[in-house]
Amino acid sequence: MKKQRAKKSEMIVIGKPNTIKVVNGDINSALKLWKRQFKEAGTLDILKSKLEYVKPSVTKRKQQEDAKYSQFLNDKRNKEYNG
Repeated sequence: MKKQRAKKSEMIVIGKPNTIKVVNGDINSALKLWKRQFKEAGTLDILKSKLEYVKPSVTKRKQQEDAKYSQFLNDKRNKEYNG
């Protein structure tokens, strides 16, 4: 007989983010759910960004470059759309 899979609501611990209960000894589904929650919360991105110090001027320069690029794409789309 197959083991019955635990429901997501049974595995989530309320009030404790990124915490999952292992139900019926099913570690694989618990790990899968934990990884999904970890990714959706953006915890890994925050940890990666804090590995090294980035000067505020570098952050500002990156934002300006991103803004220029997105403006370029918007202008290009508008030009193609309007003829």
